[in-house]
Formats: sequence, C-alpha cells, structure tokens
Amino acid sequence: MWTETEIVALCSNNETAACRAMVVLFKRQTSREQNAKVTIHRNRFGVAHGDAKFLSEAAEWCMDGTDKYQRKLGGTTLRAGKEVSRMALAQELCYKYRRQLTEIANGDVRTADEL
Repeated sequence: MWTETEIVALCSNNETAACRAMVVLFKRQTSREQNAKVTIHRNRFGVAHGDAKFLSEAAEWCMDGTDKYQRKLGGTTLRAGKEVSRMALAQELCYKYRRQLTEIANGDVRTADEL
C-alpha cells in the first residue's frame, strides 16, 4: 500500500511520475469537464476549478493525442502572475492532490463519470 508521503516523494523526484499523475487526475474529471477544461461538479474527484485549465492542458500534452502517458512537460507558464516551470507546477499539484493520487495508486481507479 502506498502512503501520501511516498506519492509526494515519488512525484517530487521523478518527472515521469509527476506527468503520469497529471494524466490520472485529468482522467478522474467527468468527460464534460475534460472537454471544457474546467471543473463543473463538486464531487471530490479530479481537480479544483483554479487548477483545471493547467492540469487539463498538461495532461493532454503528456498524453500526446493518446489515452495514456507519452511525454514529459517542459517550459514555463504563468501562475498567479509569475512565470513558473510547468514541471514544478505539476509537482506542486501532486502534493495538493496527494490523497486522490494515493487512492489511485492503491487501486481506486473510479472516475467521476462512474459515480
């Protein structure tokens, strides 16, 4: 069984893990939320409204037109008016969503559409 501490450490030290985390969190959003790149439902699945656009775009980049992880993030983006590394932001979101990532790592692969 994975712990939240182990998940955070893995994502902090492994860029592939951080990118894969963006993909699995994106997949937890409803299909409507995925298409719109926003959070619509308050269901404790997926991500908060303020993170939805970045996470959706990051996950789509990482999936590269497929339905699974294909490539790492690179470059920078603006967050709260500051230029930040996309990878650093993905790793920050891994910490924020550590509970869901731990659930997924331990076998809870339900999506919001399945609720």
